[in-house]
Amino acid sequence: MRFLVDECTGPRVARWLRDQQHDVVPIYEDARGLDDADALAMAVREDRIP
Repeated sequence: MRFLVDECTGPRVARWLRDQQHDVVPIYEDARGLDDADALAMAVREDRIP
């Protein structure tokens, strides 16, 4: 599965998802400060679970 992990969720969840072989884009690494509307648009555009 493809996930977009929001900043408030944190690195622990992203790491766990990666350990489970999921494709993860963490906002806190790749787009820190992105507002919610833009994060949701990014998830939709990249076909990721927000």
